[in-house]
Formats: sequence, structure tokens, C-alpha cells
Amino acid sequence: LVGSEMCIRDSPNYLLIRNLGLYDNRWALVLPMLVSAYNCIIMKSFFLSIPESLEESARIDYDSDKQQTLIIVDIPYVDTEGTGYVYSTIPLGIVLCDEVIITVCTRDTPIINDFTEERIRNFWTFKRTRFILQILQRNAGRFLSYLKQIDKTSQHIQEKLEHTSRNQELLQMMKLEKSLVYFNTSLKGNALVMERLMRQDILKRYPEDTDLLEDVIIENKQAMEMCSIYRDIMSNTTDAFASIINNNLNITMKVLTALTVLFAVPTLVMTCLLYTSD
Repeated sequence: LVGSEMCIRDSPNYLLIRNLGLYDNRWALVLPMLVSAYNCIIMKSFFLSIPESLEESARIDYDSDKQQTLIIVDIPYVDTEGTGYVYSTIPLGIVLCDEVIITVCTRDTPIINDFTEERIRNFWTFKRTRFILQILQRNAGRFLSYLKQIDKTSQHIQEKLEHTSRNQELLQMMKLEKSLVYFNTSLKGNALVMERLMRQDILKRYPEDTDLLEDVIIENKQAMEMCSIYRDIMSNTTDAFASIINNNLNITMKVLTALTVLFAVPTLVMTCLLYTSD
């Protein structure tokens, strides 16, 4: 007991707690765990696993004193992963100042590149409200385009699943279903932003701007409906193919069990003959 007490008193954690004045305190159980290298790695892995779309939710903030408006919407993006693609969303910030419009994003997005490379017709920077609505319209169109790509990819995976029983295709379907969850959440947040733009006079609008905003809202609703339909179809398809794979596995196990019984019959016969001869 004396030796163990001396070892405890000489341990780094005990000396640290004593020097911090936390002896016989609840924080003595919390602080060492927070600064340990192992727990820091665990917390880092947890924070990195959080989707980027959850960092900033779609919203509108208006500063009446500085006459500045912040609009945050979620935009889709696609990354390559192995031989396939991964779809997710990231926030895009639009800041309206007195004389300039600032766009902020963590990635190079084709939505903004379409404007900088002059691919958009009837685009002028001095028409601030129309410029923002055109960004929202391009964003809704990008969602629709990626949803069609996800649908084609899921159909291709389903064709593979009809001729194979591997888990790789099911995992790809699960990734696509996860992407649809991100898309659905982002589209709902963008819809709230558009509804607020429609209800409130945050941006100065002309009659043609009102018509454009209505078109953007309709396209966003179409994307939401497509995303919901694709997610339901994909979820049901994944469950159906998983059941088929399980059924095929059960049939294979039955065949193997029958073969095992058949192979055991000659062994049993030979054993009986040897026993009777002895």
C-alpha cells in the first residue's frame, strides 16, 4: 500500500492536479481527460465526421445600422471517391454591402463560375436583386441536375445487383441515399430563405424580379419533390435487394447442409461396418 501510494503521488496527473489547486475537486476528473492526446484524437475524428452542410444553416441576417444583408444558402457539390462519386452540400454566403456583393464559399463552385465566365444571359452586377435571384435559380438547377445523376447512378447499381450478391453495390446505394438526405435537408433550408425573401422586403424588387423569385421557388419545390421520391424509391430498393441477398444466402446454406448430410452417410456406413467386423 505504501509503494502504491508513493507511485500515485509521483504520477504526472497527480502533480498537475495538485499544482492547479484542483485536489479533491470534480474538475480533477474532467480536465485531464480533455487535454489527453487520445481524447483529442477522438474529438477531432468526431468533428471531422460532421457534414459540412451542418456548419452553417440556410438563413438571412440583416443589419439595419450598416445596411448590410447576409444570405446563406446550401449548394450541392460532388467529389470523386474511388470509382464512384459522393454528393453533399456546402454553405454559400452572399453579403450585400453598399456598393459591392461578396460571395463566400469553402470550395470553387460552378454556380459562381457560370457568372464569372459570362455563361448567364441578362446578367448585370448593378441589378443586385436579380443577380442574387439568378444565383438561387442556378443553385436550384444544379440540385435538379445532380438529382438526375444520382437517379442514373442508382439505376446502374440496380442492374449490377440483379446479377451479383456482393455488398459493394449495397454500400454504394447507402451512400447515394445518404446524399439524398443531405440534399433534402438543404433544399428545405433554402426554401425557408426564399419564402422569407417573398414575404419580407429585405431586397428591393421590381415586377420582373418577383416573377423570377416565384420561378426559383417553383424549381426548388420540384427539386424537393424529386429528392423525396428518389429517396423513397432508393430506400425500398435497397431493402428489397437486401432481402433477396439474404434469401439467396439461406438457399445456399440449405444446399450446403444437405451436401454435408449426404457426405456424412458413407462415413456412418463405414463406421458401422468396421464396428461389426471387430
